[in-house]
Amino acid sequence: MQAAAKPTPAPKASLSFNRVASKTEKEPAEDLCALHKKKLEIVCIQCLERICSKCALFGAHKSHSYREEEEVHAEISDRHNRLCNTLKQLELTEKVKAASDSLGSMES
Repeated sequence: MQAAAKPTPAPKASLSFNRVASKTEKEPAEDLCALHKKKLEIVCIQCLERICSKCALFGAHKSHSYREEEEVHAEISDRHNRLCNTLKQLELTEKVKAASDSLGSMES
């Protein structure tokens, strides 16, 4: 006796930050709390994990510090940009120093 073929799972749809889901659309499973089935839109600072509002207020994270996910994303983006700018400045400083050293050795 042959086992029934398993259906092929549909590809996951990705949601962008700018798109607002309608009431009839389902949230992707990875964006829902496994315990409360609520949207994960808060980040627990101590645990460094996404949590739902019920976990933050009443669950295991109630005594922890937490912030809205959008705020955390904005801070990470800002830090990334500042780090990239610092790296560019360091690279430019090293190029200028190398050029200066090269000119100094030519003058000797």
